[in-house]
Amino acid sequence: MARLLLQRMALPLMALLLLAPLSALAQTQTADQLQQAVQAFIDSPDHIFAPDTISKAQAYVGAALLASQQNNKEQLASSLQAAATALDEAKQIAADYKKHHHDLLLLRQHTKEAIDLVHDPSSVSNFDTLFAQGEQALTAAIAANEAGQLNTDAQKAGEAASLYKKALLATLPYIVQQAQDALSDARHDYASNYAPTLYGAAKQETYNLQQVIDGITSTVPEQPAHALLLARRALNMVVRIRKLRRQSDGYESLMLEASKHRKQVAAALGEDIDVNDLATDITPAELVQEAANLHDELIQQRQQYQQDLAELKAEDATTLQQSLAAQKQQLLNAQNTQLSTLKNAFQAKLAQETFETKRQAKLRKLFKPGEVKIYINLDGSLLIRLSSLKFAPGQSTVNKAKYGHLIRRLKQALDLYSDRRYRIEGHTDNKGDPKANQVLSLKRAEAVRNMLVADGLDASKVRTFGYGEVRPIASNAFAKGRAMNRRIDVIIEAAAPAK
Repeated sequence: MARLLLQRMALPLMALLLLAPLSALAQTQTADQLQQAVQAFIDSPDHIFAPDTISKAQAYVGAALLASQQNNKEQLASSLQAAATALDEAKQIAADYKKHHHDLLLLRQHTKEAIDLVHDPSSVSNFDTLFAQGEQALTAAIAANEAGQLNTDAQKAGEAASLYKKALLATLPYIVQQAQDALSDARHDYASNYAPTLYGAAKQETYNLQQVIDGITSTVPEQPAHALLLARRALNMVVRIRKLRRQSDGYESLMLEASKHRKQVAAALGEDIDVNDLATDITPAELVQEAANLHDELIQQRQQYQQDLAELKAEDATTLQQSLAAQKQQLLNAQNTQLSTLKNAFQAKLAQETFETKRQAKLRKLFKPGEVKIYINLDGSLLIRLSSLKFAPGQSTVNKAKYGHLIRRLKQALDLYSDRRYRIEGHTDNKGDPKANQVLSLKRAEAVRNMLVADGLDASKVRTFGYGEVRPIASNAFAKGRAMNRRIDVIIEAAAPAK
């Protein structure tokens, strides 16, 4: 019997020792690194597609930073894992949304481009109002998608698309008017002679938009703002060309400027060339060839880097295996030493277990069936989960009329372990703001502590903690799991080791 108990004590210790270095190696990201990754996502345009999920990742990172400061390795690992999972989920949500709503987001982009071109800051136009309504509908669609309400997402996305399209159509008269004004100025400056390509393209696209406005055609160009951009560029081109014609060195300066730009590009590509030497030049074909050569060199370098990286990884893997083998042998030696120590302490442990068995039996008799759940941990600590204690939503006050008798019997249970210290931990589900949940869980734990102290418990021996949603014991995806996660745990800590 004694040998069997000794083996049961030794095996978990051995497993813990062997797994310890692997857990440390698996933790590849520190809290600070994960905080930077979360902030990078928040600063990116994709943040709008998963606001709640990335907020949850932020909360877990905050818990990890706190655990790191407190040197709580178990809580640190748990919080880091939860934060990394939430960050990955946010990235996946954003990627999926952009993929499934590509046309909607493209329509939004083109509508915004058109509005930005013709928007008058001094007044609010119809297209401004329609676009703002479209933004509200898109925000609602994104929120529904993140919550898993796909039907609502589809409905709101459809509303957003309709509003964006109306806003885009509302900009067409403004685009056409401004484009026609620019084309008129360009025509007076002989655009058909000096910039026939740009001028002709702008005229055609402006004409196509006018056809839509007049109802002759219903096909709206994908980027109607392009007509105004072309018209303005044609006008600028004509103005510049006419200015050059009036200068005696106009064409020469234009060609010298283009030559200088080509030489600057060549210098940036690594060519040994004097940018200010008027006697030298480089052709566009030569520039293209230099860029192609540089591109080939970069591909070769990338391939070499990948090969070097693979070799380094192989070397690291070999070194890691050797290091793990050495650590394993060291741990085996340490385990053998600890087994010898356990043999010497075994008789004392048997006597203590007999006493502890009787004390645990008294503890269980204090409570009615279903009131609490009692767990005995390997280190000798006990967890009393107050299963029947419930709080009103968002409240931290204990109903004394309903639960006063339970708290008094809990006080009697703690008195059985007057030689120990105690912790009261509050936990919530993942509904609501993570920071608010953490504060609420702490207040609930403190409410239980205050009742115990009022019944005579030594206040100096009990501490309270609020963990919020970061230590679930069941899935928050279901109501039953969330109910299990909303709990108060009372921990009777392990006895202090003998000096």
